[in-house]
Amino acid sequence: MSFGEIKKRVLENIFINFFCITIMMGIYLHLIGREYTLTNSIFAVAMMSVLTGSVELVLYSKKELRRLEMLIRHVICLFLGTVVVLAISIFMEWLSWRDPILVIAFAGMVIIVHIMVIAIDFYRTKLITDEMTKKIREINE
Repeated sequence: MSFGEIKKRVLENIFINFFCITIMMGIYLHLIGREYTLTNSIFAVAMMSVLTGSVELVLYSKKELRRLEMLIRHVICLFLGTVVVLAISIFMEWLSWRDPILVIAFAGMVIIVHIMVIAIDFYRTKLITDEMTKKIREINE
């Protein structure tokens, strides 16, 4: 995978993360009764998107990874992403360490967003590989 492909993938992930984070933050903050408007939170959401998208560079490898290695990298990525989102949320005063139940619920939401991003990426990759396989079969016939 070339640097250009990596850069494109990271930018795509930042874009997807922005919308997933915006939606999940709105749902979460509405459920706990905190005011959330995108206009006063756009910087924090954008920062979360960029940093969590950049954290996904942990998944990059020059060689093909075994399943266990990829799983370990996904766990590291999830941990780093959770730390980034929790830190920004505490900085924006959306969360407080004084209420551990909200912090745990918020961490759960981060995990859901991460799973959503993985699912969307898997689906996009599957569509591309299916299309490439179809073209290869057409060429070979």
